[in-house]
Amino acid sequence: MVSVVFGLQTYCVLLCSYVASCLPFEIIYQLKLFEEKRIQPKFKISEDLRWKAFTMVIFNFSWLFVALLVASPVLDYIFPIDNAPPSVLIIILQILLSFVVDDLSFYCYHRFLHANKGLYVLYHKPHHTFRAPFAWTVST
Repeated sequence: MVSVVFGLQTYCVLLCSYVASCLPFEIIYQLKLFEEKRIQPKFKISEDLRWKAFTMVIFNFSWLFVALLVASPVLDYIFPIDNAPPSVLIIILQILLSFVVDDLSFYCYHRFLHANKGLYVLYHKPHHTFRAPFAWTVST
């Protein structure tokens, strides 16, 4: 049960941090602040693009929810709560290792999608439709 709660908490942190990081830029865009500083001033976000980004974000956060619930028992097994806290050195090494594993995983996953035409067309190509990114396309 603890692992499920951990998964839900992790999901809430990820979702809230995503919204919190995008929301200021959406407000700036809606209020037309800093228009003269835009890198691509001629690009306007159509309602179709907004909807496409929204549906892609919902899809990504939907499978992330399931993935976190499935992964939580595994993480609970690897990092049991009843153990003594690790040393500072171990924590630093784990953080560094997590960056390496994250980058390597992302590279392999991204490469795999580009190498497999069916998966590329179905899952990855839609992400490339956003030629000029806006706040909500961060997670697409």
